[in-house]
Amino acid sequence: MEMRVVEDIAIGRNLTPPILPIAAALHDSSRFSHCSACFSPLHDSPDSQSAPLHFLRYCSRRCSSLDSSLHFSSAEFHLLRHSPAPTLPETSDLRLSLRLLHLFETLRLFSRDSALDRIGGLMTNRAELLRKEIQEDMETCEEYEEVSERIREGARAMAAARRMRDGLNLESSLAEDCAVEEAVLCLVLTNAVEVQDRTGCSVGVAVYGPRFSWINHSCSPNSSYWFSTVPSSGAASSGLIHPKPTDGDNRNGSELINTKISFKFLSSLGIEEGYGPSLIIRSIKNIKQGEELLITYTDLLQPKVVRG
Repeated sequence: MEMRVVEDIAIGRNLTPPILPIAAALHDSSRFSHCSACFSPLHDSPDSQSAPLHFLRYCSRRCSSLDSSLHFSSAEFHLLRHSPAPTLPETSDLRLSLRLLHLFETLRLFSRDSALDRIGGLMTNRAELLRKEIQEDMETCEEYEEVSERIREGARAMAAARRMRDGLNLESSLAEDCAVEEAVLCLVLTNAVEVQDRTGCSVGVAVYGPRFSWINHSCSPNSSYWFSTVPSSGAASSGLIHPKPTDGDNRNGSELINTKISFKFLSSLGIEEGYGPSLIIRSIKNIKQGEELLITYTDLLQPKVVRG
């Protein structure tokens, strides 16, 4: 899948309205200094060393009412309260995965009998990230083993948290199939982006819908993106970009994608709730009508000192 522009675009033009995330989670280091719903910085930050591990903070009653129930229903609370800190030094990707998994289950986007190469139109790359074939390059093999073990360990922690939420026996979670948890964690590792504040520092991670996730990455991009924590209504697309299937889309995964229906549906996820760090895509070059939109994970419109 790829995204193309529908008209000639001048440099420096916003190509989308603010895009709300499907799900987002602060880094552990930011949970006590930023709002867990909108990611806005908080004026008074308690000492993170004395705060409970499962503690989340919000900037307003509205943000608390929007997000706190998901904190419990997704089992994020249980993961933070019972996770073994030495083996899980950073939990943001796991917490984001739990939030997404809860949403996917609520919307019935998959079942445990489903093929898990694509969920809700987003690729998981599970087979690639967990492949067991021996690599010819020993260094590459070790890297794959490290990533695979991280995914499996994280999936087990997610499964244990979900069983705690449901009041089930924890011991059986070690032996149960964690394929769903693995798939959603792989989806996060494949599609999530680092959410940056105004200074360019990463404060969390988020997964956005196809209006962003279907844009391909390139070392020669023609667009970039920036974040905003200002409340957004999640307005409809301005229509400047549109999805286009690639030759491999009909063969890639067992979930057949109806481009127009999937794009409209997935782009609406998260909009009703109306919270989270929004993302705006902007052109950094003149782009001709019909040209593919390409991004890089570094904001090229940031000052050079920020880009590092």
